[in-house]
Amino acid sequence: CRGAFVYGRKVFRDLHVHGSTNVVEAIQRSCNVFFYQLMLKVGLDPWSDYGKEFGFGQATKIDILEENSGLLPSTEYYNRVYGKGKWTQGYLVSLGIGQGELGVTPLQMACYASMLANKGHYAQPHIVQTIYNRSANTTDTVGIEHHDLHISERTWQIVREGMRRGVMEPGGTGGAARIPGIVLAGKTGTAENPHGKSHSWFIGFAPFDNPKIAICVLVENVGYGGSFAAPIAGMCMEKY
Repeated sequence: CRGAFVYGRKVFRDLHVHGSTNVVEAIQRSCNVFFYQLMLKVGLDPWSDYGKEFGFGQATKIDILEENSGLLPSTEYYNRVYGKGKWTQGYLVSLGIGQGELGVTPLQMACYASMLANKGHYAQPHIVQTIYNRSANTTDTVGIEHHDLHISERTWQIVREGMRRGVMEPGGTGGAARIPGIVLAGKTGTAENPHGKSHSWFIGFAPFDNPKIAICVLVENVGYGGSFAAPIAGMCMEKY
């Protein structure tokens, strides 16, 4: 990472020069250049397929109305929007850091954090736990969908270690989420906003070795994820 990634005639910038880095360090330090390059190595459709397995581009089926499914781009999407053969690999670079056409909800990101905490186990989020029928004097438990995403243990270890370092180690962008006595894991995000200051994101889970809570914090129009969303997430997890 030399502080920017050049693809064609476009320059994709980073906040820092990270030098030679690996995926754990890239997660810890939020190295954009690493993920710009990784996106091109992975390819659009494999990236989109994994995104779908993690629940993006579709409703979580939470038991509240008007849930947004977000947007998960694919080759089919780009061909439909821009025309077949009328878009290039340069369109994909920003997707590597969650920019571009990707659209997610805070709830989807909280579910994503829980799947990282649970090494691929998904439990459908819900508001209602039981329904009481007063006339029949019966109580029905609401069914919750569960499924597992099968990725190698080694992969979970790598990603989770990057998230642990992101909060707990020097140089981690999520250090403001740190709270005494609990090992947290997390990842910051700073989403560029054409209408003003960036949106501040943080996802995480705790405790690291035996997770009990997963969280997403989004603060609109304020700036960096590490400066605003991260400390709020830390306080929420500490309170829990």
